[in-house]
Amino acid sequence: MKLRPYLALYAETDARTACLPEGRWSHVICIPAFKEDPDFLRQLAGFEQKSPTLCILNINAAEDSGSENIALTRTCLGNARALPEKQGCEEWLSLHTLSEKLDVLVMDNCSDSRLMPPGKGVGLARKLACDLACRMVDEGLVENPWLSCTDADVHLPANYFAPQTDTQWRNAAALLYPFEHLPHEDCSINLSQQLYDFSLHYYVAGLSFAGSPYAFQTIGSTMAIHAQAYCKVRGFPKREAAEDFYMLNKLAKTGKVVSLAAPPISIDCRKSDRVPFGTGAAIGKLSDMQDPLAQYQYYNPGVFACLKTWLEILPVLESGKLNLEQALSGKQNAGLIHAVLYEMGAERALAHARQHSSTQAGFLKHMHDWFDAFRTLKYVHAVRDRHFGTVTLADTALATAVADWDQSLYDMRNAMLE
Repeated sequence: MKLRPYLALYAETDARTACLPEGRWSHVICIPAFKEDPDFLRQLAGFEQKSPTLCILNINAAEDSGSENIALTRTCLGNARALPEKQGCEEWLSLHTLSEKLDVLVMDNCSDSRLMPPGKGVGLARKLACDLACRMVDEGLVENPWLSCTDADVHLPANYFAPQTDTQWRNAAALLYPFEHLPHEDCSINLSQQLYDFSLHYYVAGLSFAGSPYAFQTIGSTMAIHAQAYCKVRGFPKREAAEDFYMLNKLAKTGKVVSLAAPPISIDCRKSDRVPFGTGAAIGKLSDMQDPLAQYQYYNPGVFACLKTWLEILPVLESGKLNLEQALSGKQNAGLIHAVLYEMGAERALAHARQHSSTQAGFLKHMHDWFDAFRTLKYVHAVRDRHFGTVTLADTALATAVADWDQSLYDMRNAMLE
């Protein structure tokens, strides 16, 4: 595997220069932890393994996290360091035993001299842990080349690593585990979580209906990334939020992103302000609504029909005999679709793809790399804002569309409305 060029040029300094622990492990898990409950290690200890496993735990806080959050994070660090120590590697890095088959490599990124810079957030925290894991794979300390990325609020199934040893996925860039949120004792938080989960599944179902190659979930706690693909895209983007979305967006351009049918990982249902947007923030917003069933809004299904139209005409645009407007002639909402795509620069992208590809497969690869997950979302928002607006869960248009897409999604919707 070609990992060393990345490690030499793009890995974070700490990961590149650290004295590594002695030992050999079959698998590695990377977890960032910020202002977590100090007892969350008990939850991690419940992850039973048959082969030696290493968890790289990056306990981190930024300089602008606030004194209370930093103090809570440092308490978590103290608890982790109180585990039986196997080896001290650096002042900020030590190896501990959590259970018979599970060791924890604790990274201190929250002490006074170790606080992370503002604005880098969970993206930098994940990158530091994964960079270190990558180096350990490269040096033969970790056998399995998959970097398992998850979070402190997750319960992993006993056979979690099984898909990573399946030879059918050996050339994939990333594996995505299915997920479920555990029930919360507060009914309002439970409902909020169900509504938000529906929005996640609904969006992916809409992309799948449209034929998008980016029809997969982008949740940081559900990913396993092949070390070679990780290096190819130069690691996690150092962002305060959405690092998972942008990481998978890059990975999908290098190889297959596989949505697994394995038993799901279980995630605690909770409010959170750790990042400015995402699941925890959405749960907080939904919980504050007086009537979330009536107030929470979803994409109108019409936006996905417009996406489908655009993706379906791509093959006929390869030759250049038809321009975008001509290819859309006679299609429903043709004027809307053309206006949005024109403003996004689709004509220039089409010309570039034609110039740099000699086959239809090459042309489509160019176009799907240009019209990636980010531009897909931008297109969906533009079509929504210009014409379709949003709908509530109970909207009959939504019900009809969901029934056409995915029966399990339809069942989820009906259960919330009962």
